[in-house]
Amino acid sequence: MRYNSGGALTQARDFPPAPPSGAVQRKRFVKRARPVPTQETGLIVVNAKKLLGLAAIALVLFFVIAQPGHAAGLVNNSIQFLRDAAESVITFVSNIFR
Repeated sequence: MRYNSGGALTQARDFPPAPPSGAVQRKRFVKRARPVPTQETGLIVVNAKKLLGLAAIALVLFFVIAQPGHAAGLVNNSIQFLRDAAESVITFVSNIFR
């Protein structure tokens, strides 16, 4: 237990531990993160991503509405490509573990 300047008894947990005798106490420098300046370019990039996404969706919808037969063929070709790629990977992995 310790006494404060008024003579009242205080608990030891209210004080940091004392350094060992003869030890030099060093100041601790805390590295603080610098505030990031707000940039307007971040808003422009987000808006550009949204705009490109909406343009891509609009293009796909236009293609489906204007030429549904060709759009269906494109989807079938894409699915067939993915199926062939998956079968190739399965064949490769099965040949490795033979």
